[in-house]
Amino acid sequence: MDRNQESLDQNDHSISDEQYASNQDYELQEQVSEYSNDDKNEDEGCQRNFDDFLGNNNQNQQQQINRIQNKRFEEYFSSYNQTSSDLDENIQKHSLKCQEKENMSQAQEQLLKLQLEELNQNENENDQLIEFDEEEQLKEFNQNFMNLYKQSLESYKLKLQKEKVQIKEIQLKETQQIIQQQKETLIQQEKELNLKLQKINDVKQQQKQKMQCTPQIEIDQLFKLMQRKV
Repeated sequence: MDRNQESLDQNDHSISDEQYASNQDYELQEQVSEYSNDDKNEDEGCQRNFDDFLGNNNQNQQQQINRIQNKRFEEYFSSYNQTSSDLDENIQKHSLKCQEKENMSQAQEQLLKLQLEELNQNENENDQLIEFDEEEQLKEFNQNFMNLYKQSLESYKLKLQKEKVQIKEIQLKETQQIIQQQKETLIQQEKELNLKLQKINDVKQQQKQKMQCTPQIEIDQLFKLMQRKV
């Protein structure tokens, strides 16, 4: 039984049920052959003893031989039955182990399929998250760009408004300066005009005084003279 078990343990993971049964049957045949040889040798010894003691006690010797033979046959058949039983048990254990391996292989295969499906699902979810993240980033970028554009536009409008105010202030100052200059010019012209009028009035007054003391002939001549100057 130990030799059968050892053989089973050595070949447990490398042979099929048919090969295992064939090996066990071969080992059983070897054991039967060994028992047959032992029986043959024992029979020969018994035969010699029988010949030697034939003259003394033939009946007792024959009974002893029969007992020895029966004992041998009982041992042989008992060992044969035990070996057959062990062989069947070992074959059954080997079949169970093979079935367990097959079940384990199927379970591992199913587990691998589930892991592969989960991996594919995770990859799809990651792809969707990446696409969603890219869309969100694009939206955020566009929103930031529009905000910056609006801020730049508002800043430019304020700057333009300030420049317009400054231009208006400069134009106002220039206009005020021009008006002041024109005012001063008018004042100066008015003064000059007043001076001229004063001179004319003075001349008229002088002429008037002269005319009061001058004869009519001289007045006429003076009047003619003035017309020529004009």
